[in-house]
Amino acid sequence: RATERRPRARLFLGLRDVLGEPDLVRAGWSDLGAHEYIERYDAVLVYGSRDVFDTVSVYGVHAHARRIVSCNYVVSPAAPAVRRATGDESVVLCMGGGGRDGFPLADAFLEALPVVHRNASVRPVILPGPNMPTAERQVLAAKAADLGAEMPDGHQDALPWVARADAVVTMAGYNSLCESLRERKKVLAVPRATHTGEQRIRARVFAERRLIAGFPPEDLAPDRLGEELLRLMGDDGLPGRTALPPMDGAQRAAETVLAA
Repeated sequence: RATERRPRARLFLGLRDVLGEPDLVRAGWSDLGAHEYIERYDAVLVYGSRDVFDTVSVYGVHAHARRIVSCNYVVSPAAPAVRRATGDESVVLCMGGGGRDGFPLADAFLEALPVVHRNASVRPVILPGPNMPTAERQVLAAKAADLGAEMPDGHQDALPWVARADAVVTMAGYNSLCESLRERKKVLAVPRATHTGEQRIRARVFAERRLIAGFPPEDLAPDRLGEELLRLMGDDGLPGRTALPPMDGAQRAAETVLAA
């Protein structure tokens, strides 16, 4: 009835684990008056693990939020792996996320293959990402053909390839690292070199927990990248089994919202 008041909609703010350099984020929020808005949400949902990175303390969220729920990391549902051929070599997957700025990593990966092939028999696969410019994609395809690397046509779903891979070379984006770790893959992460520092921080804290191996984006020399990849493939202690963070963030977030 018109005289009855409808219940107020619940408001939730979701934050990934790392937002950027703490000083930059805090200053930006202060300039925008963001803390005033945080106070209006019924709860802040953090898509990460406090044991890995203390998001609420690092960015000062705890001083303004009514309630904070650490949901754990969020991953997509598992996908069946790409079928393994008889006598197939170890698959080393290089993926560049959306692909807009993934060319330097994919190109360095291809240039590093001669170093890898001198010491190991591998099947290299590149997923350049749907947003890579056509000209860059064509350069990679030609080079991949010359160096014996596979570059599937179209915009392949990365999840089946991650499930099939023995090792993954990627930037340090949230989805790429979480999906690779959910599948217990060896990861060499080359963080995106941006002023926000998000991927650098994530790569550092994950590497400190022996979840991944990190590689500085300023030094994509093919010889060094190839040596690091060989070292990664021979490291039986990576990822550290006991250090893997919980990956049930989607379920916990949904339960929190439904219970409100």
